[in-house]
Amino acid sequence: MKIVAVGFVALLVIFVSCATDFGDEMLTRRSYVASVTVTQQSASQVTFNAKASWHNGCGKFGRAEVVRSSSVFFVTVYGTQPKDALCTQAFIQFDAPVTVQIPIAGTYTFKFWRTDSTSYDTTLTIQ
Repeated sequence: MKIVAVGFVALLVIFVSCATDFGDEMLTRRSYVASVTVTQQSASQVTFNAKASWHNGCGKFGRAEVVRSSSVFFVTVYGTQPKDALCTQAFIQFDAPVTVQIPIAGTYTFKFWRTDSTSYDTTLTIQ
């Protein structure tokens, strides 16, 4: 009976730790983007839902950075978690909403970071 109770308490600590927000004590890292879908599109912006990976069960969407170079947008998704959290050791995916402002109508390539040498690429024509 004691072993079951200890196991339950350990699981409870893990789940509570993952749900706690520690403010400045957060770990933030670039997240591998596995897939991307367009959720909204207009003449002035495109909204994507990126499926990003995290190395344990505590990760969640933190932010996205968008850098434009001519007709290419480089998008980096960042995941975050509390620095001292006790987490399950299973890779997870989370949804990352990304909105990109479009300067003028045209054809644009969106490169979502995967690794320093690879990206998930999609090209759209905005009218």
